[in-house]
Parts: sequence; C-alpha cells; structure tokens
Amino acid sequence: MPVPGDYDGDRLTDVAVSRPSTAEWWVLQSSTSYASYRVFGWGIGGDLPAPADYDGDGKADIAVCRPSTATWWILESRSNYMAYRTLQWGLDGDVAAPADYDADEEADLATSSAGENASSRVVSRFRRVWS
Repeated sequence: MPVPGDYDGDRLTDVAVSRPSTAEWWVLQSSTSYASYRVFGWGIGGDLPAPADYDGDGKADIAVCRPSTATWWILESRSNYMAYRTLQWGLDGDVAAPADYDADEEADLATSSAGENASSRVVSRFRRVWS
C-alpha cells in the first residue's frame, strides 16, 4: 500500500510502501537520491496506515490506526523512529483521515465513519495530539 511522505526531513517526498500482511514499512529515502532505504516493523494485520507529521518536526511519522480498538499507534520521527505513542480516537470500523485541520503544522487525529447514506462521510477531529 503506498504511503508517500517526507520521512527523512529533506522536504521531498520519499517513496514508501506499507505491507500490512508483514507489518513492514519500506521507505526509499530522497535524501540519498533514492539510493538507500529503511525498513520499519510497525503494526499488525488489520491496521490501517495513517502516516502524517503529528509532532510538527517536518517529517512524516509512521502511524497506524487499529479500527478494531480505535487505537492509533504513532512511531515518532522526532525520536528517529525509536519511541511511540498510543492514543484512542474514533469508533470500531472508522477510517483514519489525519490532516492538519487547524493549521498548527501538526497533523490532527481524525476519523471518517459512514452515515446512513454510505456516500456521506462525517469527519471527527482531535485538535492537539502532542502537548
């Protein structure tokens, strides 16, 4: 599954894929002219990739949303992808829709859930992830 983003902080999009079946993220780094890559083990089967810059450091954080428990698992880029946080947001079956909804340069947790009409979507947002 494609998960492009700037994972190395050079302001260029890195080529990246998430393989939910193996819980691996493969990131081809633009900062090396795409000559090297990093592999991260993150998530479990059934998790939905939800990369975004949650901590505002200019790098995409590796993140998954676990719909069965409405838990977000965020591997922090500011720790060189060594530390993580978990947060509860959403309901069972929601789809992750992270973005910077309040223009504070940090992605907000957000989910989309089907209403009575499957073509209409409702987005709930959580303003501040980090304090």
